[in-house]
Amino acid sequence: PRELMDISLEGDVGGFNWTLDGRHILFLLREEGGTAVMRIPRSGGDPERLWETDKTLTGLFLSPDHRMVGLQDRDEEGELWVMENFLPDEGRGGSG
Repeated sequence: PRELMDISLEGDVGGFNWTLDGRHILFLLREEGGTAVMRIPRSGGDPERLWETDKTLTGLFLSPDHRMVGLQDRDEEGELWVMENFLPDEGRGGSG
């Protein structure tokens, strides 16, 4: 095993999932006032903030083809959010 990042970010992290191509790991960063969906390359380095909301998200779930991310929040209404097109171009078969 090797360390990809030091989990010394401000807030709680969780919901780790590999992308289908194995190049990145997605995870949630729960901070005061909201949650961010983050991505880090498998080679390590700085995490990238992909999206954020003022809600407290508790789950991050990838669709079977990994083209969509479902996000679960803690509210009693039970909202479900979906995030699309989060892979870099090379993960979608692009040239870049």
